[in-house]
Formats: sequence, structure tokens, C-alpha cells
Amino acid sequence: MLDLAISSAMQGLGVTIVDVSLIEEDLRAQRIITPFSLCVPSGASYYLIYPEQPAPSTVLREFAEWLEGEAAVTRANLLAYMSR
Repeated sequence: MLDLAISSAMQGLGVTIVDVSLIEEDLRAQRIITPFSLCVPSGASYYLIYPEQPAPSTVLREFAEWLEGEAAVTRANLLAYMSR
């Protein structure tokens, strides 16, 4: 449903309220704009959950590190965009 709202806004059919991280690439490519500088934290979070025992595999640890790195890059990009 959210995909449809974003697509409609990009086609000029209206506006939508959306998590900015979902449209990060579209913002950079200037396919969509934020008409206001207001950005409200949603309080929503994502968690990678796995059991403590047995110890996580190397693959899982590497995946978790990669995911944290991607999240950090996304946060930095969005903060830079919103501070313009």
C-alpha cells in the first residue's frame, strides 16, 4: 500500500507521508522532493534477532556487521539531505 502512495506522489497525483529512508534513492536522484524541511522521528526500529547460544556463526556476524554499516550510511545520507 505504501508503495502505491509513493508511486502516486512521484507521478504528481498527490502527496504522501512516508519514512524518508524508503525514498532515499529517489530523493538523491531528484525524482521526488520533500516540500517541507520538517522531519518527525517515527520511533520505529528494526532489530536483527538471533539466539545467544549457540554462538552466532561467522556468516551471521558478518551479515550483522554489514547490516549495521548499511544502516549507518543510510542515517548519514538522510541527515545530510535533511540538513540542506
